[in-house]
Amino acid sequence: MLQIKDNFNLKAHNTFCISAYAEYFVEIKSEHNIIELFNNDIFNNNKFFVLGGGSNVLFKEDFKGLIIYINNKGIKLIEEDDKHAYIEIAAGENWEDVIDYCEKHNYQGIENLSYIPGKAGSAPVQNIGAYGVEIKDVIHKVNAFHIDSKSKNTYSNTECKFRYRDSIFKTELKNKTIIYSIVLKLNKFHQYNTSYKALAEELTNYKEINLSNIRNVLYKIRNSKLPDYKTTGNAGSFFKNPIISEEQYSNLKLKYNDINAHRTNEGYKISAAWLIENAGWKNKESKTVSVYDKHALVIINKGNASGRDIIEFSTLIINDIFEKFQIKLQPEVNFI
Repeated sequence: MLQIKDNFNLKAHNTFCISAYAEYFVEIKSEHNIIELFNNDIFNNNKFFVLGGGSNVLFKEDFKGLIIYINNKGIKLIEEDDKHAYIEIAAGENWEDVIDYCEKHNYQGIENLSYIPGKAGSAPVQNIGAYGVEIKDVIHKVNAFHIDSKSKNTYSNTECKFRYRDSIFKTELKNKTIIYSIVLKLNKFHQYNTSYKALAEELTNYKEINLSNIRNVLYKIRNSKLPDYKTTGNAGSFFKNPIISEEQYSNLKLKYNDINAHRTNEGYKISAAWLIENAGWKNKESKTVSVYDKHALVIINKGNASGRDIIEFSTLIINDIFEKFQIKLQPEVNFI
C-alpha cells in the first residue's frame, strides 16, 4: 500500500544537497504502486514531479505538490543471441549497479558511462553521455506508464527522439509518463570506444583493454576533476556544451586559437568549461556557491546554499559568457 508522507525534506534525495521540502512524497517500489498512485486523490489533485537519483535536478524552492520517488529494483536478461544480450532494468536501479552487472556478465556497451550518479530510469530522459558514448547508443526500448491514459507504453529507440542531453521524455512527454523500466541492447563481442583522448592515453598503462580496465581508468579520470557529491554538493556538469554555427566558430577561432571545439552534424560543439575558464570564472565564488577549482563546468554548494543561490550564481556566468563570446549557455541541470 502506498505511504504518502507530508512535508518531506528532499536534502538526501538531490546531489546538490539542497534542503527543500516537498508538500507530499511517495516512494514507488513496483508497477502496482504506480497503478495505486493513479487512483490516489493527492496525485490527481496536485502537480507532481518524478524523481530518480536527484543527480541532475536543482530545487529552486520547496515543492508544492507530490514528489514521486522511483525506487523499484531488478535487472534481468530477457533475450540473447550470438552477438547481443538484451537486459531489462527497473527504473529505480542505481546506475552504477547496472554497470557492475554488465561487467560481471561481460556485456559491453555502457562501460564509458561508469560512475555517473543517478537511477536507470533517468538515463534515457537526459540521454546521459560521457567519453564518446550516449545511452541512446544502447537503448532498445523504454517502458513507461502514460499518465493520461493510465496505460503501459513501449517506446523504441527511434520513438525516444534522442538528441544531445535530450529526449521525448524531456519535451513532448514531459510530466506525461512514468518510466518503470528500460531495455538495453548490449554487445557480447567487444567494440570498445576509446576515442576520448585522456581515456586512450591512460589505457596505454594496461596490458589489455577490457571492461575492468576501462572502468578503472574512468574512475581515476572522473575523480581527478569531479567532486564527490556525498561530501560536496554538486550535479556534475551544470551546463551543456553549446553548439554554434561554422561562421561563429571561425570568428572565435580568429580571436582564440586554443578554443576547444569539434564538429558535429549540427555545427561546432564548444567546450562550456573552456568558455567559463577563459571568461575568468574558475575558482570564483559567492558566500554559498563556487565554481569547482578542478573543473570549470561544475558548480558546487559550499554547504548552505539554497537553490536560488545557485541559480543566481549560474545566471551571472551565463550573462558574462554571452557578453564576452555571444554564446548563450544552457543549463544541463533541471530547475524544479
